Order: sequence, then structure tokens, then C-alpha cells
Amino acid sequence: MAIASPSILQPPISCRLQTQSPALADLFCQLPMLSRRDRVTVAFNAPSVQYAVRILNSLSAMSFMLRA
Repeated sequence: MAIASPSILQPPISCRLQTQSPALADLFCQLPMLSRRDRVTVAFNAPSVQYAVRILNSLSAMSFMLRA
């Protein structure tokens, strides 16, 4: 049986996120590390997967502001 080896992503990790509305993209772009790609898409580069997950968690928390 073959042994699987872990997949290792090389930094920087490019992340692109499509939001549900332009208002969310506007809100998310308040973070200086994000850039706007189009009406509903934002992007950022992360030095690690852990950093990318932290940013995505932050965006999730920020989205609550427009949903409440």
C-alpha cells in the first residue's frame, strides 16, 4: 500500500473570496491587506494557511455587522 505524503502550499498563498453582495465587499476592504477585484470579489495574499484562515474568520465576524 502506498503512503500518502502531505500537500505543502508554498507561500504566499493567494486567496480570492466572492461575497454575497457589494456591501460585504465594501466592508471587507476596510482591512488594508485586502484588494477589490470586482463588485463582489476581494483578494489577499497570506504568508501561511494559518494566516489565511485567521483573515477568513475575521471576515466572517465582520459580516455579522451587515446581517444583524
